[in-house]
Amino acid sequence: MLIDAGSIGINDLDNFYQIAKEYQTPIRSLLNVSAIGLSKQNELSNSAYLLLDEYLETIKKYQDFIIGAKIRLSSSVVGDTGVNSLVRFNQARLKISRHFPLMVHLGNTPPHFASIINNLTRGDIITHVFHQKNYEIFNAKGAPTVATLNAKNQGIYFDLEHGSESFSYLRAEKVFNKKIDY
Repeated sequence: MLIDAGSIGINDLDNFYQIAKEYQTPIRSLLNVSAIGLSKQNELSNSAYLLLDEYLETIKKYQDFIIGAKIRLSSSVVGDTGVNSLVRFNQARLKISRHFPLMVHLGNTPPHFASIINNLTRGDIITHVFHQKNYEIFNAKGAPTVATLNAKNQGIYFDLEHGSESFSYLRAEKVFNKKIDY
């Protein structure tokens, strides 16, 4: 199975679904919270792209295809809106009658890690944890911060998805050398 991690929003999901179902390998979607998906760099800086009623309808229509959500939270994506999109999405997510995990893309701050963690629930996923950007996941020596350990204890998962600028071998090496189970 292949999982698309947030490339597509509700605006393009119909087309993506038609293409995906033609392949022998099953494809599923972590549907981007923004209606426009990754068609623009700053997909959450404008609240007009956060069409949550339509998002919920799309999830119902494609319930076997959409297995969760993806949101990108970095300064270049959210602008000055901080975690507003995350908070609004979580309010809408309460209306979904099944487990619906959220994958959170981390980039440059703001928003800050603590404000993101405070808005996640058990089974959610934080991705791009080994980038070299200014996030509070690990300290300078590679050990997980208190916020990271709290998130782990809360049932949040950590993913090393790399992306084009979201993986640092130096950061990963520091973390793995610590041999800490987190």
